[in-house]
Amino acid sequence: MPLWLTSSVCHRPTSLIMREGARPAGNMSSNCRDTWACGASDWPTGAPVRVGSDAAWATDRGEPIVLAMLAHLRANQVLLPSATVLERIGLAARARARKKTFEALAVGLSDTERDTLAGLLSVDPDLRRSRFAWLRDYSESPAPSNIVALLDRLEYAQRLGIDPARAGRIHAGRLARLIDEGAIMTVQHIADLEPARRMAILVVQAASLGTRLTDATLAMFEKYMGTLFSRAQNRDEKRFQATRRDVGQSIGPVPSHHRSPSACEGSRRGRRRRG
Repeated sequence: MPLWLTSSVCHRPTSLIMREGARPAGNMSSNCRDTWACGASDWPTGAPVRVGSDAAWATDRGEPIVLAMLAHLRANQVLLPSATVLERIGLAARARARKKTFEALAVGLSDTERDTLAGLLSVDPDLRRSRFAWLRDYSESPAPSNIVALLDRLEYAQRLGIDPARAGRIHAGRLARLIDEGAIMTVQHIADLEPARRMAILVVQAASLGTRLTDATLAMFEKYMGTLFSRAQNRDEKRFQATRRDVGQSIGPVPSHHRSPSACEGSRRGRRRRG
C-alpha cells in the first residue's frame, strides 16, 4: 500500500462525523462499517467512486484519485474509511474511468470501420507483416525512395477513414498515454488485449497517424533539400577553386611593366629591406 495513502488516512481529523447521524448498530466488520461511512453503501456506484472516476478521467495515477475522494469526504463531513477500503474504492474508480475512455473512443464506429481497424493487426501477404507494423516502421534517412514510402503510408492512413477529432473526446492526458502505449506495444501484444482496450488503442493510433506521418514526411523532405543544397554548394566551391587555379596557371606571372606604380614601389621597398 502506498505510504502517502496510509499517511493521508491516518491523519484524518477526529471532528469528522458520519452524515445522517451515528454509525448503525450491529455486528459489522470494520471494512463494512468504513464502506458504509464513506457513502459507498451502493459501491461501486457511490459518491466516492464517482468523484474518483472524475479525477481518473485525466490520469491513472493513484494519488490524485484518492486525494480527490478524501477532499469530497471531508467536505461532506464523512468519517474516512481505512486505507485498504479507500484503495479498493480508488481502483474501482480508475477502472470505471478507463472503461468510460474506451467507450468514448469507440462509440459510433461502424462495423466496417471496426473490421478495418482489426485488420491492421493481421499479416498482409504482400508485406509479410501486419499493416500496423508497416505503418509504424519506416526509414528516417532523407532519400527520395523513403519520401515516397512515407507518402504511401500517409495515403493508406487517410483511407482508414478515422476522424482525427475522435481522439478529442477524451482527456489529453489519457490520449497521450494511449498513444505511448500503442507505440511501444508489439502487434501481438495489442492483439491479446481485451477487446475494448484494443479497439481504443487502434482508434487513437489511426487518428494520430495522419499527423505523425505528415510531420515525418515534411521533416524528411526538409533534410533532403538541405542535403541537396550542401552538395550543390560544395560542388560550386570545388569548381570555383579549380577555375581559379587554371586561370592563374594560364596567365602566369604579371610582367613588371604591367604593374601599377604602387605595386612597383612596394616591390622596390621589399628588395631594399632584404638588401
